Amino acid sequence: MIEINLHTDMKKTLFILSAFVFTALTAFAAENTEDNRVLLTIDGEPATVGEFMYIYQKNNSASQAEDQRSLQDYLDLFVNYRLKVKAAQEAGIDTTEAFRKELAGYRSQTTPQYMVNKQAEEAIVQKAYGRMLNDRLVRHIAVQCTSHATPEEEAEALAKIQNAYQRVTTGLPVKVKGKIKPGKVEDFAKVAADVSEDPSVAENDGLVGWVTPFRFVYPFEEAAYTTEVGAVSNVFRTPFGYHILKVEDEKPHVEIHAEHIMKMTPRGDDSLSLVAKQQIDSLYQLALSGADFEELARLNSEDRGSAQRGGDLGWFGKGRMVPEFEKAAFALQDEGDISTPVQSPYGWHIIKLLGRRGTPDLAEIRADVLKQIRRSEYQKQIDEAFIQGLKETYSFSENPDALAPFYALAEKYNVRDSAFLAEAAAFDGVLFAYADKQRTASDFAAFLAQNTFSQQTAPEAILAEKYNQFVEKCLREQEDSQLENKYPDFRNLMCEYHDGTLLFEISLREVWQKAGQDTVGLNAFFSQHKQHYMWDEPRFKGYVVYCKDKNTAKVAKRILQSANPDSVASYLNTRLNLDSVTYVHFDKGLFKLGDNAAVDKYVFKKGDYKPDQEYPVVFVSGKQLKGAEEPADERGKVIAAYQDYLEKQWLERLHKEHEVKINEEVFQSLLK
Repeated sequence: MIEINLHTDMKKTLFILSAFVFTALTAFAAENTEDNRVLLTIDGEPATVGEFMYIYQKNNSASQAEDQRSLQDYLDLFVNYRLKVKAAQEAGIDTTEAFRKELAGYRSQTTPQYMVNKQAEEAIVQKAYGRMLNDRLVRHIAVQCTSHATPEEEAEALAKIQNAYQRVTTGLPVKVKGKIKPGKVEDFAKVAADVSEDPSVAENDGLVGWVTPFRFVYPFEEAAYTTEVGAVSNVFRTPFGYHILKVEDEKPHVEIHAEHIMKMTPRGDDSLSLVAKQQIDSLYQLALSGADFEELARLNSEDRGSAQRGGDLGWFGKGRMVPEFEKAAFALQDEGDISTPVQSPYGWHIIKLLGRRGTPDLAEIRADVLKQIRRSEYQKQIDEAFIQGLKETYSFSENPDALAPFYALAEKYNVRDSAFLAEAAAFDGVLFAYADKQRTASDFAAFLAQNTFSQQTAPEAILAEKYNQFVEKCLREQEDSQLENKYPDFRNLMCEYHDGTLLFEISLREVWQKAGQDTVGLNAFFSQHKQHYMWDEPRFKGYVVYCKDKNTAKVAKRILQSANPDSVASYLNTRLNLDSVTYVHFDKGLFKLGDNAAVDKYVFKKGDYKPDQEYPVVFVSGKQLKGAEEPADERGKVIAAYQDYLEKQWLERLHKEHEVKINEEVFQSLLK
C-alpha cells in the first residue's frame, strides 16, 4: 500500500492499479471462466469456479503452469477480496446515493458501445471509406426551400427543380409544326447560372468543387457518389432545398502535407495590398535562399493559427482550401518545393510541400472514420438499423388506430398547446407492444408533454417525429435492461466497477484514512519498528541558514537556540526580514550527502561549497542521525508499512467474523 491523496479520479486509478486483486469478472475466453461450480462460500454465499478462474487467468499468461502454490495464492487473494466486498455491503456503502450515482454514471459511459448494430456500423465504415478513395468534381443547381416551407412553397420549388432537371437531361419539349418534339439538352453550367438559387452561382456557374465524404450534408454526398461520372443525379432534398447535380470528373483521392506563410490583404486598400505583396516577395526570396521556412512562418505569417506551428497546415485534400490556394499547393510535385507567391481572397501566400499521399489504409484511420461517422448523418443509418433489430428481437407490434385520436386532436389544437396535451392525457388504448410490455396512448401523451421541442411545423410531421422518438426510447430502455443478460462482458464490467468502488470506499475507511489520521497509532507503530528505518549513511536534520551579515547570523542563532521548534521558521522571517529587504533565508529538512552543498561541507566535510556574495554568512543548526527519529523522517515508508499493518489486522478480523468454507474437492480438480 502507499500513502495517497484523495481526489476525484482516485477511484479509477486505484481500480486499475489493483485490478489483479480487486476485480470481479469480465468476459475472458478461457475454458473455466463459465464454470458455475461452487468453489467457496462466505457465510453461505457462494462464489464460483468461473469467478475465481477469471481473476487467475486474467493475471497469468497461458504459459504459466497452474501449480498448487500459484492457485493457492490467488485463492487467498480471492477470499480476501470477497470478504472486503462483503464488509462494504454490510457497512451500507452500496446503498448510498453517492455510490448509486457513480455506478449509474459509469454505466451510462459504458452502454453506448453495446447499444449499436455492429454489422450495420461496419457496413457504413466500409461505405464511407470506399468513398474516401476517390474525389468527385461536382456542379449543382439548387432551389431554396426550408424545412418549414408551406405545401405550396414545396410544390413551387419542386416544380422549378424538375424543370431544370428536364432542361439538362432530355431538354424541354418544343412544338414544331403543331407537333411536340424533344427539345435540345442544355448545358448544365448555363442552366445553373439561369436557375440556381445558390448565392455563389454568379461566380462559379454552379461548380461546387471536389466532393469528399463528411464535408456536405449526407443527401448531397449520396447523390455525388451514386451518380455516374458525366451524368446528372435525380432530384434530391436537403434541409436547404431541392437539388440536382452533375458529376464532372473523378480522381483518386490525394492529400498533401504543406506549410505556408501568409500576408493579409485588406479588401479595398490597394496601398496595404501592395505592401503585403512586397513583403511576401521578400519572404519568398529568403525561403529560396535556404532560410528556415518554419522560422520565417513563425515570425512573419499573419495566419496566426498555423504560424505557431511553423506554418504547418497538416494533411488536406482537394476541396478543403480556397481554389487559388488549392491549385498552387497541388501543383507542387516534390517534397521541399516552394510555390511562387499566390494570391487568394485572404492574402498572399507562399506554400511549401512537405509530403503527398493517397488515402491511408483503413486500419490506420478506422478510429477517425468512426469518429466522423458518429458526427454525421451516416450515424442515422446505424441507429435505424439498431432500432429495427430491436423491433425484431422484442417482437415489436403496433396499433396505428390508437394513434388516430392524436391526429384528429391536432386539427383542433396546436400539438404543443396545453389544451392538446390535457385532452391527449385522457386517451387510452395500446399503441404498441414489445417483449412483455405495452405502451398506451396515455403513455405517449405523457412523453409529448415532456418533449415538446421540434423543428417540424406541420402537426402530422411533429406527431410522427415524436411517435418515432417514443418508440425508440422504449426499445432502448428495454435493451438497456437486458445488457447484463445478453453480454457477459458487460455484466462483468459492471460487476467489476461495482466491487472496485466498494473496495475503494471500505479500504479508505479501514486503512488509508486511519493511517493518515491516527497519529497515536502511527507513533506507536513507528516506536515498535524503529529499527526498520535505519540508514546506510548518516543524515543531517535541521536548518541551513543564509545571512547577509554576521549580526544577522548572530540573531538567527539565538532564535534557533531559544524558540519553540514549531515557531523557528516564522520567527526567522518576521523578526529578521523586512518587506523590502530579505536579510535571511533558510533550508529546512532532512539531508543526505549530495542534497545540499552547504550541508555537504559543514556537516559531512565534503565538497568545496562557497557562500555567494549576497548571503556570505552561512551556518547549519541541527543534528546528524543514523536513522529516523520520528515518523515524519520517513513518512512515505512508515505510512505504507502502517497501512499494511492495519490491513492485515482488518483481514484477521474479517476472517474471524465470517465463516469461509472452501470446497476442497472442486479446488483440487483445478490442479489436474
